[in-house]
Amino acid sequence: MTQQPEHGDGHGRALDEWAAGVEARRLADTLVEQIRDVAAVYGDLGFGATIGIAMYREPPSSAEEFLRSADEAMYRGKALGKGRVVLQNV
Repeated sequence: MTQQPEHGDGHGRALDEWAAGVEARRLADTLVEQIRDVAAVYGDLGFGATIGIAMYREPPSSAEEFLRSADEAMYRGKALGKGRVVLQNV
């Protein structure tokens, strides 16, 4: 019996990457919402969350590059208005 490649033509990999991005976005949106809910319970304490996510097709060359990309996404989110999630494909 011949074992089939997991993703023969690249479409499967693209689908996996898309699904990972969707899941990362869903988790981050949930976290931002929960932090917003906690802040509402305790009154206006002046805190919240903006999350930047960096998605790479290939591994980044360093941890610093990865963090820099995620920071760029986070600051872009803050510029658009706090309390949001920004996903950046690198």
